[in-house]
Amino acid sequence: MVDSSTKPLNREPACGAGIELAQRVYGLEDSDKRQWEAIERIQNRLPSWATLLISVLTFFLGIAVTVATKGGQ
Repeated sequence: MVDSSTKPLNREPACGAGIELAQRVYGLEDSDKRQWEAIERIQNRLPSWATLLISVLTFFLGIAVTVATKGGQ
């Protein structure tokens, strides 16, 4: 049977060792969040073949503009 007068657990530890452990846990939570954000950025980028295709097309567009502006001289 659970006593209804008990206080709910909070995230703050009561002793020094608990404080150090809590700080490590909070640091790991932040690290985990940053890792998932990096994974999402990697998943949302263009595939390598698409990046290469855009680069090649841009190169040929630059050549075409150069030839057109110089008039074939």
